[in-house]
Amino acid sequence: MRRARPAARSSLPAQRRRAPLGAGRALAAAAIVALAAAPAASAPGPAGVEVTPAPGAALHDQILAKGREIRQAQADRRRVRARLADRIVDLYRTDPPGALELVLTSESLSGAMETYRLLERISGHDAGLAAAVDGAAAQVARLRAERVALKQAWRDRLAAIAHCESRGRPDAISPGGAYRGKYQFDMTTWRAVGGRGDPAAAPEAVQDRLAAKLYRQRGPQPWPVCGPPAG
Repeated sequence: MRRARPAARSSLPAQRRRAPLGAGRALAAAAIVALAAAPAASAPGPAGVEVTPAPGAALHDQILAKGREIRQAQADRRRVRARLADRIVDLYRTDPPGALELVLTSESLSGAMETYRLLERISGHDAGLAAAVDGAAAQVARLRAERVALKQAWRDRLAAIAHCESRGRPDAISPGGAYRGKYQFDMTTWRAVGGRGDPAAAPEAVQDRLAAKLYRQRGPQPWPVCGPPAG
């Protein structure tokens, strides 16, 4: 006995309810990817993320490692979304015409997922795949938030060094003139990291970039008083 068609489906134009299945599979896969283009719409980053930054220059390696974790999680998310696209087409085969279009015309990934869960209930399947998609999106959001926190810790360390060394003044010069600029470079160190001319006369962005390069190479050692993190 044919099941009654949900009211929302009956409002679709007849020509759209008869989309070919082959085209529908390609459209489904493309739509799931496109709807997920804005991560914030599907899985907002968790609030209050706590991370433990690695000491010294190892923090930079920690940030790079977090980036690799994110890329792996994104690959996992793409795989589960591809499974979802195929599953939508499977439902399209058995449910009244128009099921696929209902998902494809959702305005956001969350809307598509709500429609997909409805289709699963109608067809007698559980929502395990929908939950997997949600979990994959949440994992990417969590890792991204952790990387943001680690990058902020990196910026905070350099800012603390600059404040301790020069009160953050790009044109600062020590009393004897040996240490210059925001991070109080001596000339030998400044040139070793690619600096030119007088550190105290260099643009602040250049001083920030070369200080970050030096910290990546040697950690806090070049700043024996101001470099070690507090605590």
